[in-house]
Amino acid sequence: MTKRLSRKELERRTRREYILATATRLFGMQGYSQTTMGQIAEEAEFGIGTLYNFFSNKEELYYTLLLEKIEALLQAVHEVAEKRLPVLEKIQGIVGTQLRFFEENKEFFCLFISNFSRLQRTSEKKKAFLRYYQQYITYIGIITRVLQQGVNEKILKDHNPREMAQTLVALVNAFVYYEINFERSPSLAGKLPIILDLFFHGALRQHPEDYQLPTEKYSK
Repeated sequence: MTKRLSRKELERRTRREYILATATRLFGMQGYSQTTMGQIAEEAEFGIGTLYNFFSNKEELYYTLLLEKIEALLQAVHEVAEKRLPVLEKIQGIVGTQLRFFEENKEFFCLFISNFSRLQRTSEKKKAFLRYYQQYITYIGIITRVLQQGVNEKILKDHNPREMAQTLVALVNAFVYYEINFERSPSLAGKLPIILDLFFHGALRQHPEDYQLPTEKYSK
């Protein structure tokens, strides 16, 4: 049974969420470097002391935003993976969920990618990386279990499910990265068909058995 929050706890949670939403908007409008804690407090209509009660500095606030957005993506992917659906529909749902998520949060992730290398190597960055790594392992694990189901049901080839999961995630990330940095097409979700086609069928026109892959030449 979920514990009922007190009025004070609900108020604190509401304030925190509003601060994060305000920071997201300002970071998107002005960039990370140009946004100050004072501006965030003023825009959120809180005293600067209230802001520092929640976050010790701008960097902590920024990484909190990043990690909570990734946590939201993890939850969305997990919900699709747990549905009673045929495995191919699960894979389609997982990829579609990722594309829609990045599309809805495009400006924030564009900001993250453009500013990431400029941020100093602080303790906040190290803690964020550790938690991000843990989230990534969880993320890969969710997709691995779905692909393992496909292997068990003889729907997918008998490859290592974790390696297939890493391949699928890398494929999605490549489209997302290019979209955020270069293309800016009207719909990132519109890339779903080509991603699924490349993952399920590859790029070869003919059947793989009809084409001798030069794997030995490049594996040495």
